[in-house]
Amino acid sequence: MDLTSDHIIQLYEEIEEADHSYRVRFYESNTALIFSLDVSRQNYFAFYYISSLFELGKYEHVLAEIDQLIEYVFVQNINYGPLGTFEELLFKKASSLHNTLQLKESITISEQLIAMYPHDTLYRKLTESSYRSWYNWKSSGIRLIAILLIFGSSIISAIFWLMNASYIGHSLLFTFMVVISPCLLALLILGCSYLVNYARSFWHVRELVLRKREEKRYTR
Repeated sequence: MDLTSDHIIQLYEEIEEADHSYRVRFYESNTALIFSLDVSRQNYFAFYYISSLFELGKYEHVLAEIDQLIEYVFVQNINYGPLGTFEELLFKKASSLHNTLQLKESITISEQLIAMYPHDTLYRKLTESSYRSWYNWKSSGIRLIAILLIFGSSIISAIFWLMNASYIGHSLLFTFMVVISPCLLALLILGCSYLVNYARSFWHVRELVLRKREEKRYTR
């Protein structure tokens, strides 16, 4: 059946809310007709299309579509539901940036969300996760050293055993010194690296939240 602008919204709203795959297919199959609608209706469709893309994990597509809608919603002060649509779109953009490893951009937007809503735990968790991933990326050299320790000890151990050492006591001592000790050291380095980065992200966001809460309190 050929759709017309008179009933396309009605048909779209009849699609089950959780059927994001069909919502995306419907939108992409009828883009010509949707783009012939007025701007407000176009952005109505765009909002639910982007929301479905986000739920399906198509984060690159979300980032390709979302900026224009964010600007429109902000300028027109529009909400498509009970929640703040502008903040919801910012959260989707920050999450999509996080999931595509654009961490600095994700941190910038998620900190804006915390500035607006310092009591929101969802925004705080996203910011912590982005900072933690950023710190882990910056300390990747430390983890590379740990991996090289394991790799190097494995090679030395293999060479040693190929030489068929005859003295078992010396063999066990060598195994401990060359294989087990470096592996334990590598695991310690890895564990400390992740622990430090977790603590850094937690305290950084905690201080940010406290500062924004104080700013909100004094501006009332």
